[in-house]
Amino acid sequence: MQEAALDPDYESLSWSDSDDYDQYVNEELTDSRSAKWVALVSRLAGCSLEGKTVLDLGCGPGFFPCALGAEGAKVYGIDTSDNMLACARANAEKRGVNAVMLHMDAESLSFPEATFDLVVTRNVTWTLPNPVAAYRECLKVLKPGGKLLVFDANWHHEFYSEAVAQKVRENEAVYYRKTGIHTAVCTNDKPYYDSLPLSSVVRPAWDADALTQVGFDGITVIEDAGKEVYLDWEYELYGASPLFAVAAEKPVAAAEGNEAFNVLKATRDYWNERSNTFGLDGSIDKWGDLIQQKLLQRGITSPWVLDAGCGTGAMALTLASRGYRVCGVDFSQGMLLHARMNAKHQGLEIPLVLGCVDQLPFVPETFDVVVSRNVLSNLAVAKEALESWRDALRPGGYLVYFDSSWWHYLHEESLDAKRALAYGTGSSPIFNVLEELAKDMPIAAADRPAWDVMALRSLGFEVEAVEDVSSRVWTAEEQQRYEFAPQFMVVARKPVR
Repeated sequence: MQEAALDPDYESLSWSDSDDYDQYVNEELTDSRSAKWVALVSRLAGCSLEGKTVLDLGCGPGFFPCALGAEGAKVYGIDTSDNMLACARANAEKRGVNAVMLHMDAESLSFPEATFDLVVTRNVTWTLPNPVAAYRECLKVLKPGGKLLVFDANWHHEFYSEAVAQKVRENEAVYYRKTGIHTAVCTNDKPYYDSLPLSSVVRPAWDADALTQVGFDGITVIEDAGKEVYLDWEYELYGASPLFAVAAEKPVAAAEGNEAFNVLKATRDYWNERSNTFGLDGSIDKWGDLIQQKLLQRGITSPWVLDAGCGTGAMALTLASRGYRVCGVDFSQGMLLHARMNAKHQGLEIPLVLGCVDQLPFVPETFDVVVSRNVLSNLAVAKEALESWRDALRPGGYLVYFDSSWWHYLHEESLDAKRALAYGTGSSPIFNVLEELAKDMPIAAADRPAWDVMALRSLGFEVEAVEDVSSRVWTAEEQQRYEFAPQFMVVARKPVR
């Protein structure tokens, strides 16, 4: 985000400051925690570690290379911090462990496919700009039947939840009373955390979904793994952000002959393919102008905005260019890939998160505004999406979205004739799949936007505006082409309790 007052060298400086972390890791390696971690890793891996080839993704000062290497595993540790790697090499050499430490990016691994029996990572995923890319790389380098073990926590949720912040402060106070040591789990680096896609995401539910989408199966989740590996003081101090574990397996072979029709997968496949045809809409500023106008009329000048179903990022980027803090979420990896490229091209930094809009992976009451464009009409679970958007909004927050009854022609012959005049009768096989899905979507047959008003009010929203905006966002040619489905805008407010 252009306005973020974040030192561009912050990340490299932060993770290169290895001394404190090195001391912590050496303490772990010399007390009971090392054996506890080995036991947990072995149990989740489902095998002895002896003779196994293991990759530690983001090895830091070398805890896993040393602990797992001592069990007879051949461990490769990668990190982007040379200082961390130097500590890791020194720690391994000091303990006589044969481990290889390499400078490498977790999101772009240079190992051959099917190299490792096991990939482990600890407190790393939350730091990654593109964690889905890292998970995809893990799948690539694992042998069929190999396991990925992710250990992490919802670090820094205190910035996005007052209840968590209160618990963090209480834990810090208890720790000080017991030890006389001042510590701050909650730090002041919020601009950095805002730039990361997972800072306000609810995990490990997000991880389980992302890993499944990438191609893993056999997902196992331990919500509170800290009680198995932490010392008492760690468990108390970090209790507001429980350490979790996620184990995922690379399938030995894809299932064959499965006739079950997976609606979510079919829809995602469609949008992944369509992502290659979506550029940045040059007229997107017209939608951005309308949103900005509606927010300014309500005294909202610097909101934290979620673009639900962000696609290739057009809406998110036009809002970010106006100085808004913006996060985008989409369930299509293809769309998010293009969104990241578009953001980079425009010199903008916004978190882009993989997730379903009807089950948003964020801490409740995170955002001031939720926006969306042409999303609800493509959902079999449109009302569930509205409910999820409501939950993501802070009390007093606004929902502003645009849509058309894009599939209503399937249920009304006169509209079908108008659409045929605009588009002709031909279509692609992948479009035919989505059209078949749309026939069963309740919203396709609904009378909109009357349906929207009723649905929003039933969810507790105060509907403040419903407007036909076709003439304000489309050219005359587009208005004629889309006559069968006029574009409308809805503005609704989540009441203050």
